[in-house]
Amino acid sequence: MSGIKALLKQQKNEGSTLIEELAVQGRDLTRRHQGIQMQVDELKYLLIKNAELRRSIADLSMRHSPTSDDPNLAMPLAQTQAVVRNKEAELEDLDVQLHGLEAEVVQGDEHLADLEESLRQLETEKIQAIRAAKSARRDQEEGNNELADDLEVRGRWLKAVYETMQIVLPVN
Repeated sequence: MSGIKALLKQQKNEGSTLIEELAVQGRDLTRRHQGIQMQVDELKYLLIKNAELRRSIADLSMRHSPTSDDPNLAMPLAQTQAVVRNKEAELEDLDVQLHGLEAEVVQGDEHLADLEESLRQLETEKIQAIRAAKSARRDQEEGNNELADDLEVRGRWLKAVYETMQIVLPVN
């Protein structure tokens, strides 16, 4: 009987050891199951959040979509800034050109004033030539032809210069 007792005791110890091992495995499996369950819950939450974010993105895209067919109005910020820098550089170039043209206008105004003064002088000479021509005509009629011929040539020359100046400088 002592052999049966020893065998039963040994089986009892093996059973206790097996129960302890199963209890440890059960606790480990429970922890793993709880970890997996938490991960499943987290994945469900992330799927819901992902769907919400996609809806938000779609909604924002619809709200901020360009209302114009002009592609320049729908450019990203970096590209818009590059375009702005290019336009500012073009504007600076145009400012430089404008200042150059303003200087040319001032020079042109001075030249115009000089030409107008020349025209006034020619008009004065024309008036004097007309008077001299009338006087020469009278002298010619009276018989003094040499002075009349000289004044007639000079009058024609002044008339041609005056007409040329009127073409170059249209003055009212």
